Amino acid sequence: MFLSNTSKLQNDPYCKLYLPFQNSVAEEKSVGKSETHTVTNNGNVAITTVDGRKCASFNGTDQYLTIPDSDDWNLGNNLFTLHCSIYVISMPEIASHIISKYDYINDKRSWEVGIDQAINKFVFVYSTTGELPANAINSDVTVALNVWTDIVVIRNRSNDLIMYVNGTQSGTMNMGSDSIYDSDTTLYIGTDVGTQTNNFNGYIAEPSIHKGVARYTRNFTPQTRGI
Repeated sequence: MFLSNTSKLQNDPYCKLYLPFQNSVAEEKSVGKSETHTVTNNGNVAITTVDGRKCASFNGTDQYLTIPDSDDWNLGNNLFTLHCSIYVISMPEIASHIISKYDYINDKRSWEVGIDQAINKFVFVYSTTGELPANAINSDVTVALNVWTDIVVIRNRSNDLIMYVNGTQSGTMNMGSDSIYDSDTTLYIGTDVGTQTNNFNGYIAEPSIHKGVARYTRNFTPQTRGI
């Protein structure tokens, strides 16, 4: 069973992935893209509506989505914007991986957006070599349960890596000349690349990857659909 990448948001040339989760198993083409990314549904991830928002439901044990490796996920030293809205039902024992290209088992660490249970905060992690040590920024705010939270991570022209939580800057560092490692691993949504055991329990709405542009340069009001 497949969920498929929908048309690029407003035919945006920078938008490499945008999943609005409007249709349960529809296969749609990506308008204007060099390639179409097919998303495999593992564990029967369901499309549902929570507080009026269409989203994908993850049970925290064996449900996740995978997308084959692509240069679209190779962030390198490009500007980028990563986005998703999440609704956390319960905290993990160790970590929850929301969007990940970070294979810690095979030393092919690239990047990921997730939750670090030890500090109860959102985190963006990346490696320049595929190995440790890795670099990370954490949100200033803690993770809230049973409410929608908007997460954005950008790299801007000044090489600032900035996380926004609900439109407010919440964690920053300067990446300098760092180029994020280009791992050949599959892109995972809702679990980790390494073992598929650190799973996300809750709902994810509108995950997207924009390469070559930093969408936000200051605090903003999150939209309820797309960026």
